[in-house]
Amino acid sequence: AAQDMFLHPIDTLRARLDVGGPTKVGTATAQSATFGASSSLGNPARMMLHEARTVIAADGLLGLYRGYGLCLIGSTPANALYFSSYQVLKRLL
Repeated sequence: AAQDMFLHPIDTLRARLDVGGPTKVGTATAQSATFGASSSLGNPARMMLHEARTVIAADGLLGLYRGYGLCLIGSTPANALYFSSYQVLKRLL
């Protein structure tokens, strides 16, 4: 769960860029939507920073954690299964 907390904002930004390019998803402002994939933001790091600024400006820091609840619903059982099976296999070996 701790890894999800730190990596979820990056996954959120990546998903937004994958779906519609910089600032074309969700509550993006019209001014920022003028940047497209062919703009001067072609550098992936610049695109991520621009998208992060746009999300924070529109939705606050919590905008970076949109969908985090669903992430926890999926990762918690997966981690429990991973660690419990590890303990069982460790005893068998």
